[in-house]
Amino acid sequence: MEYDFTQYRTVLGFQKSKKYLKWMKEQFPHDDLHHCLGSVFNRKFTDYLIVPINHKHHLDNVEPHKAYWFNWYFAQSVRYLLQYARRELKIDAYKIAELLPNYEPENVKAFIEAVYQKENE
Repeated sequence: MEYDFTQYRTVLGFQKSKKYLKWMKEQFPHDDLHHCLGSVFNRKFTDYLIVPINHKHHLDNVEPHKAYWFNWYFAQSVRYLLQYARRELKIDAYKIAELLPNYEPENVKAFIEAVYQKENE
């Protein structure tokens, strides 16, 4: 499936999560964490869509072809967030399925908002 990089950047915001970044760094201590949606005016898009990538690979391959690599890494970043929601936040699988029946931008946004709320209870 192909995802529209621009559409996700339009719908998703700039949510920040020190807890999720810390959890991801614990899972991948030897990799750099990169935001799938990148940034605009030096402001990173949502912290909840990140992937562990070697820094050199990021600079040489990902940066010049962001839209292509977004398709490659987007689903992977959602899977990491699903793991975090289930393992760390104990969000029920049925609730997740209700919020995220597919990876359409509005559904991903609703899921991210639910994770954000759960983190900040």
